Amino acid sequence: MKIHFFQRKLAKLLIFSMVVSLLLLPAPGMAADVEVDVAALPTSADAAIVMDSAKPEVADTNYDNRTNLGSSTLGLYSLSTSSSKKTQVYFKFDVSTVSDSTYKYYLQVSAKKGSSDIDTGLQVYGLLNNSWQESTITWNTAPQTDLSAMNPLGQFMVTQLNSAKPVLYTVDVTDYVRQHLSDQAVSFIIASNSSNSVNVYSKENTSASNPEPQLLVRRVVQGDTTPPTWAPSAALKSINLGMDFVQLTWPAATDDSAVTNYKLYQNNMLLSSVTGNTYTVQGLLPNTNVTYSVYAGDAVGNYSLLPLTYNVTTLAAPVTPLQVVEVNASSSDGNVESNTLDNNLFSRWSASGDGQYVMFDLGQSKSIGYVGIAFYKGDLRTTLIDIQTSNDAQSWTNVFTGNSRPNTVDMQAFDIPDTNARFVRIVGHGNSDGSTFTSLTEVMIYPPFPSGDTPVAIVPNITPTAPPGTVPFTKPGLTNPDGSEHLMHTPNQVTGATLNVLDFGANPADNAQDDRTAIQNAIDAATAGDEVFIPKGVYNLKTSPDGFINLKLKSGVNLRGESETDTILKSSIDDVKNSSVLKSSNQHDILISNLTVTSTWNRNFSLDHVLNNPDAGGPDSMIAIANYGEDPSYHVTIDHVTVERFRRMAIRIENSHDVVVRHATFRNATDLGGGGAGYGTSIQGMPKVDRLGFDNDTYWNVVENSNFEGPYLRHGSLIQNVAHNNVLRNNSYSRTKLDAIDLHGELEYLNEVYGNTVENILTGGGVGLGNTGGTAPSNHSKSGPQNHIHDNVIRNAREGIVVTMGTPDTLIERNIIENTTTVNNGAGINILNGPGTRVLNNIIRNNTASGYWGILLEHDNGDQNAGNIGAGDPQNVQIAGNMITGNTNGIQLQTGSNISVTKNILNNVGINYLKANGVTATEVWPSTDNTLSSLTTNVGTLSPAFDATKTEYTVAIPAGIREIKFTPVTSNIGAKVTVNGTPADSGTASTGIQLNVGANIIEIEVTAEDNSTKRYQLTVTRSENKVHDDKGNSSNPPTAGPMPNSTSNTSAGKLSNKVTEVNGKTVVTTKVDTQDLDGIMKAQGDGPITLTVDTPKRTEQVQVTITQSALEKLLKVPAVSIESQLGGVKLPVKQLDLSPFAAQLGTKVENVQLVVEISSNESVSAQAKVNGLQVIASMDFFMQAVASDGKSVDMASFTQYVPYTMKVENGNISERSLATVRVVQDDKGNTAYEPVPFTMKDGEVVLYSHTNGTFMLIQNQISFGDTEHHWAKDSIERMANKWLVQGVSKDEFRPDQPITRAELAAMITRTLGIRSTTTNAPFKDTSEQEWYNEAINAAVEAGIVTGYEDGTFRPEQTITRQEMAVMIDRALKAAGYQEQKAGKAPNYDDQKQIKPWSQEAINRLGQLKLMDGTSSTSFDPGMEATRAQSAVLLQRLLQELTFTN
Repeated sequence: MKIHFFQRKLAKLLIFSMVVSLLLLPAPGMAADVEVDVAALPTSADAAIVMDSAKPEVADTNYDNRTNLGSSTLGLYSLSTSSSKKTQVYFKFDVSTVSDSTYKYYLQVSAKKGSSDIDTGLQVYGLLNNSWQESTITWNTAPQTDLSAMNPLGQFMVTQLNSAKPVLYTVDVTDYVRQHLSDQAVSFIIASNSSNSVNVYSKENTSASNPEPQLLVRRVVQGDTTPPTWAPSAALKSINLGMDFVQLTWPAATDDSAVTNYKLYQNNMLLSSVTGNTYTVQGLLPNTNVTYSVYAGDAVGNYSLLPLTYNVTTLAAPVTPLQVVEVNASSSDGNVESNTLDNNLFSRWSASGDGQYVMFDLGQSKSIGYVGIAFYKGDLRTTLIDIQTSNDAQSWTNVFTGNSRPNTVDMQAFDIPDTNARFVRIVGHGNSDGSTFTSLTEVMIYPPFPSGDTPVAIVPNITPTAPPGTVPFTKPGLTNPDGSEHLMHTPNQVTGATLNVLDFGANPADNAQDDRTAIQNAIDAATAGDEVFIPKGVYNLKTSPDGFINLKLKSGVNLRGESETDTILKSSIDDVKNSSVLKSSNQHDILISNLTVTSTWNRNFSLDHVLNNPDAGGPDSMIAIANYGEDPSYHVTIDHVTVERFRRMAIRIENSHDVVVRHATFRNATDLGGGGAGYGTSIQGMPKVDRLGFDNDTYWNVVENSNFEGPYLRHGSLIQNVAHNNVLRNNSYSRTKLDAIDLHGELEYLNEVYGNTVENILTGGGVGLGNTGGTAPSNHSKSGPQNHIHDNVIRNAREGIVVTMGTPDTLIERNIIENTTTVNNGAGINILNGPGTRVLNNIIRNNTASGYWGILLEHDNGDQNAGNIGAGDPQNVQIAGNMITGNTNGIQLQTGSNISVTKNILNNVGINYLKANGVTATEVWPSTDNTLSSLTTNVGTLSPAFDATKTEYTVAIPAGIREIKFTPVTSNIGAKVTVNGTPADSGTASTGIQLNVGANIIEIEVTAEDNSTKRYQLTVTRSENKVHDDKGNSSNPPTAGPMPNSTSNTSAGKLSNKVTEVNGKTVVTTKVDTQDLDGIMKAQGDGPITLTVDTPKRTEQVQVTITQSALEKLLKVPAVSIESQLGGVKLPVKQLDLSPFAAQLGTKVENVQLVVEISSNESVSAQAKVNGLQVIASMDFFMQAVASDGKSVDMASFTQYVPYTMKVENGNISERSLATVRVVQDDKGNTAYEPVPFTMKDGEVVLYSHTNGTFMLIQNQISFGDTEHHWAKDSIERMANKWLVQGVSKDEFRPDQPITRAELAAMITRTLGIRSTTTNAPFKDTSEQEWYNEAINAAVEAGIVTGYEDGTFRPEQTITRQEMAVMIDRALKAAGYQEQKAGKAPNYDDQKQIKPWSQEAINRLGQLKLMDGTSSTSFDPGMEATRAQSAVLLQRLLQELTFTN
């Protein structure tokens, strides 16, 4: 019943609707006349003419596209008339195609009120002469300027506000145009009788929302009674639908006059009358069935007899597109292909040229029903595309060819035959506006929809803004937004299995086999923590599943070759845009190491950097670390990889962070031309978009310790596209074609470039900031602010460092730019348009090429191909403290304002300083004052008294003073001073200078600001040792002759002594000759001898003198120790041969004796306490060879460990919290503390060192928050208290972080307390400037480490457990481990994985219980060793060592 009721109701409604429609139709024969649009003609020419009696020249000026020639606004004529000035506007139209005399013609003028904002009338005149040309017409050449005798065709009042957009004002000019149709053209003059200004717009106006002038042509339709009709194939359908909307579309109907509207019905109720062919119905309910019908109507109200109908059901739930796993494109203009997947119409992929494409990989073959595509500028133009599908990315099937729908930027559905495919490709063929760009904002691929409809997503258009809470960065380099240091990530640790690619079918022979599948299968089979291992060989990568990528990397899975030089991946990709051999898309925690990535390309190289190499090829990029939409790659390390034979970028880091490239080699790019060719590394973000705060921001990326080998590189390293806080450091660049390091002029900011060496850049610079060129949207211009370029060495380059294009606030400091001899007209530092640049404390020297300037400021012409963007002069540039010497010329200021030139040292061959007229600069030159105003000493008195005119002085001090300090005061505050070569601060005491007995020459050198020097020489004479008795009498020091008998019992080993006070210190002296020694040896037997010195309780110094003859007897004794209540030492008697020291002293050996001195050192303790250290005690241990004339030589270093004993009074210290250190002075005169090993028992601490000196005991209580519950907590804290291991910060140790070879070498040498005797870098990949150089040297000299066969050490490479075992085993031997009875060597299940070269070491450490397996059955020799494991192993090592070597 309900159904019949509904049907009756529907029928009544249909009848009612039809009746209403019929009532709307005029009766036959009575239809009204209507006008129908035929055309809207644009002007074929338009111009203004101007007369101004005050400026006669304007009458001869052409104003074809604007009246204000000084304005950049095109298409605007300011129209007004006064007694002295008149302006008229000319319009011409071509009417040859609309010359029907029955047509009607309407002139439509685009206008609004001018600056006066007053309603103003304009007149329209017909102009009979059509010969005028818009590009040449002037007031004086115009065919008609006097309008007084002419009648206007019409007039109109301009009422549109000046603040609003212009509107069209219409004047009927039908009669005039009909009279002149035979002329094929008509012209009009627009004029005003008012002095009020009116803005009239021409066809050149650049705003799309401003209407342009036109001639509207219409035809008259009389008595129309014929309704519109539909084509037989016409259908109403949806182009999109959702849960609450349906987007309808229908084809245009036809009519004898014109279709003017459509009536749309929903469930037979009138919904809307529309003029277009689409309509979106909103407010519907989910899963609801709706019926629609549409009628076409014409201008007089006739409607089609039959409607188009459509029945649809709204979605019950949103439709889900298929998951895309990878997107690639043939190319891009900087708007990259991943933008098509970010669910935002704001971003886009764009590429120029017919046939450019974007390709989507679904990961596997899936059923596809239709494709949703949104087009950039889709509301303004249509785009011709092909849609193609494939299962192998090689063979393609075209499933759609056609144009996009006009007038919408929303996603459009493209229905295709249902198909199964893995890849979908969209190919562009240009736009309706004539441009060749294919620009897509969003793409989604859908499975077939059950009803056959094609619903697609409604994609928002969101202008990106930084997420809430985003904080800007403030300091350059690896820093956090708050300025604190950002710690680099640790290379991904292997915790799982090693998968050998040979087990997956790879063949290491260089043959025809495609090894790509085997290697990719190994990567796919691995899980996080595994590594894929590639043995030595050549692996041919002949295929790529998508045509772009050979191998896709995987999160948590490392890729390791066996040898950088002998493990070779060779790609067959050749000249495919956007291709890469290895790619990480939104992957993380990956280490790629020890291999070479190359290609099969083997054509001709080119050195042309202007034109692209016609023979270029190979992959676009070899390694690409990139984002996938909003998701970046991160924590990726590329270590010891050689990259060559690529076209564009060897390694591309894009929209990602925390990517480190180190120890890599870059060479042999196949193209050096424009368009991004021939770059070694590129760190890049999004063109012109700062992604600060977003996940895919580009920051904290590092390229370090790598080699860039020209000549086949355009640039070495790039940073571009708003990338920030990235670092390029300690790299070597040679012979690149253009700038070795290029901050590419795309707003990159806060980046740091330091420690690099750049050589032989003949057509570019060492470092460039700002750039010309590029194409939209990534046009180059200025770099961003606050980039920091420092401590680089640049040799023989056309420009050392150049700043251009408006790059602001660059800091350039402490660079060395030198030896440019072959490149003429160069400059060390070249500032063009670089506002706020600071050039501080650089050394520019010995650049003798013709025309060379150390620092050059000049005008910047900007980019002459882009409207001279970036043009300007240097402003607010600071040039201070630079040393510019030995160059062809010094500083030249060609132009600039507010330039500061302060205290630069200039000493050059030609002109030192040249400033052009008009430059505003302030100059302050360095002082020449290199004198002292005062000089004092902490002991003794200068003789003569200090006088600024005198440079030679003497100081006499007593024998008990072993050290002297001087306090120099410079006359000029900017002068620098050194004392015996060690820098000192003016007005501050120097570091202590150790004195020998006799004359000591001390030189104080003062260097003025202009680098001139003055030397002061002081002769400090330390008297011979005097022994003072209680009455103050003195006698000569002990000589080689006999000593009076002592009241002490020498037969028991106790020595006779003398107690004296020297400078307030209690000093005990004693002497051992052969007579004393015979008694002692008789009492103590043939074993070790102990020489005991009785000392009062408060003794502060003990001095024991051993004669040469007694020392010869002691050579036969196994061991000799000196003991006192202050401390003791076990003498290295086998190394106490006095003969070489006698030769130094210029005397016979029998006249030389050994003096051993043990003393407390409260001054060192006090200084340490000021620095916050908890000091227990400090003591000096010295040995000297002293001649009979009082001259002496220190005996400081030994090849064996010497045990030094320090007595601790209260005995209340814990070995767990104790550090023992040797107090030293570094190269800059700063106090440093070097750990030494020790043992402890019964209130005595025995320190083991190869060197005499000052030793200190320090109490520590160090702990770390991240080790609180770690299995190695106790060992880590014990070793940290000893200063043998260090945290990465005060509160963080990172116990499970892998340790590098350099770090372990440093930890071992600290544990053993050994130092190097040289500063030379022992390996080709280490340098004297690196923090680890001294430690590696020491480890090499001790036989603890060796390098690789290729001459490298690979200091930053993480170390495996078996490598660590070998180093610890060698450390045992270096420290004099005495082999003792040990247990049985363990037997592990993974014994076969242990390399032969490590087996013995692993066995020994296992027998000694020093190093365990990772379990009872596994040793895991290839696993990376961690910081915690190292701390535990070194603690056990200390417990085992005897320090007898």
